Amino acid sequence: MLQLDEVLRGYLLEKGYNTEGGDYQRMYQIATRGLKDLHYDITGTPITVSMSPNKNGVIELPSDFLNLVSIGVVNNAGEIINLGHQPNLAPPTNPDNCGTDGRFPATATPSAVNNSQYFDGEIGSLSTNHVNAHGESIGRYYGAGGRVGIGQYSLKRDTNQIITANLTTNNLVVQYLSSIGKEGKDFIVHEFAEEPLFAYLEWKRSALKTTVPRGEKIALMQEYYRVKMNLRIRLLAKNTQVISQYSRKNDKAIKF
Repeated sequence: MLQLDEVLRGYLLEKGYNTEGGDYQRMYQIATRGLKDLHYDITGTPITVSMSPNKNGVIELPSDFLNLVSIGVVNNAGEIINLGHQPNLAPPTNPDNCGTDGRFPATATPSAVNNSQYFDGEIGSLSTNHVNAHGESIGRYYGAGGRVGIGQYSLKRDTNQIITANLTTNNLVVQYLSSIGKEGKDFIVHEFAEEPLFAYLEWKRSALKTTVPRGEKIALMQEYYRVKMNLRIRLLAKNTQVISQYSRKNDKAIKF
């Protein structure tokens, strides 16, 4: 891994630009934006952590959280079974007289389902029995996408929280995209990302100059997207032959 300062100074030296002063500071800000663009689209690797909701069913997300990839439980085969996504899930309310979260009936829980199969966070039950809560029928069990599952969640970006409900276990696995990693005070740059970052800097630097022809600016933008796509295949490819084949195919001009 490289540091952003190291990559930027390499670019400035290669182009014969000043590596100190205001020019460096301006280019560092541009390089940071380019690094974020690559991180969000390609180089960012999801972090997997074990998390448990508090007594109110709320998971407090870490400060480096950017976007949720998945949340679920691990079955006996080591596979992650996702919770059902319920975007309109309300925050926890005061429990009723039975000690149950007021959002959900006491007996309409995933643990009441037997002989069932998992479908991406929902349990498809073969039973057609009614679901009863507090002596009152609230409907039937249905198949995939039904109401009763291993649990539901809702991501609340404004509070940086995940709200959960009807969980069969509190031992959850959360995968999320984090902010760009740092080493000391500087950002970390994947070695494969050095070339596209150079291309991004050249494109953005030219965009600031009125003397650069529009056609040249477009060509530099196209070059950035070309090497950005090459970066994706380099990270995914298992051998150099695949990389070489993709690079030759990608040498053609990108059309917008």
